[in-house]
Amino acid sequence: MMGPGGTPPVGDAPPPGVLGVLIPKQEILTRTRDAVIALTCLRVHEEGCVLELVAAARRGDRPYETWFGRTDAQAGALFAPVPGRTDPAAVRVRVAHAGADPGTPPLLRGSAGTSTPDLLELTLRFWLSPNPPPTPFDLVVEWPAAGIAPHRHPIDGGEIAEAARRVQRFW
Repeated sequence: MMGPGGTPPVGDAPPPGVLGVLIPKQEILTRTRDAVIALTCLRVHEEGCVLELVAAARRGDRPYETWFGRTDAQAGALFAPVPGRTDPAAVRVRVAHAGADPGTPPLLRGSAGTSTPDLLELTLRFWLSPNPPPTPFDLVVEWPAAGIAPHRHPIDGGEIAEAARRVQRFW
């Protein structure tokens, strides 16, 4: 659903005309022999933050014909989450606070990818709004198609709260 002028509704995306604060992360969240999910950075705004992740999988020693059991035409739909659609095998991201079960997933706001016959690499940007409280929380990631079970990774909510105070408006 779009707002006035074809823009996302307030709260569904980073606001226009604002320079968010970049928090570099470069953290491997979870890894198997042939797949990895990493958090590259957070871009923090007053009303939320963008979580940028990279998910990569390699064919390894599997025959090309059984590479994830899919044809090339099916691979993109399987591996990359699509806004508004749930694919049980795609990369999934959720947030869990203080030992609670993971809640509603952040909104996927962009993705890009590249692939070769032996490697698939995705860059995924999720919009988390509102910002989490200034306490530790867990980012819960999983990628069933690549054999990555749900994994919790701690994030410092205080770092996000501090960065939100440094956001600059263009005008």
